[in-house]
Amino acid sequence: MFMEKEKLKKLSRRGLFFVICLILFSCASTVNQNYFSNTLGLNVKIQKKVFDSSDAINPQGEGYSIEALTFKNEEKESLFIDKANYPKPSEVRKNWKISSWQNAPLANKDVLELLFKYRMENEAMKEQIQKIKEVLNSSDNYFSYFYKDHKGYIYAVDICIVDVKNKKIYLCEIIT
Repeated sequence: MFMEKEKLKKLSRRGLFFVICLILFSCASTVNQNYFSNTLGLNVKIQKKVFDSSDAINPQGEGYSIEALTFKNEEKESLFIDKANYPKPSEVRKNWKISSWQNAPLANKDVLELLFKYRMENEAMKEQIQKIKEVLNSSDNYFSYFYKDHKGYIYAVDICIVDVKNKKIYLCEIIT
């Protein structure tokens, strides 16, 4: 009887762990979906995260992080909810300036320098940077970003890049 109680406790703990994980994963996808629709104004359904280097930001809040996500949207529907009125300030970026949605290529030299001149050793991140460079050089794609500047010099960027053909969204955060 004692053994049965121990087995039951282990099963209960496993079940509780499974339920907690399920809740956390479902909450994370809801937050992401809300960010893409309510903050960025994208009319897409996020499918899955295919790359994440968010651990590259150091404890002082400086660094470079990349997330790549796949999405789907109905072919007859616009990619944007209302391109002219998005993105909207978020709680995290409330004191940052906003560059509205634009077609690629990206021409702002300060932003390009932050995106492509940042020194990194991680090969997977270098590969993602190369993909982002290709996306930003194609006129079929879109980008928008939050940024901080000092006397006209941009030193922090949180950019969203939409690769229309491959149905990917890249989120890059660079803070120096």
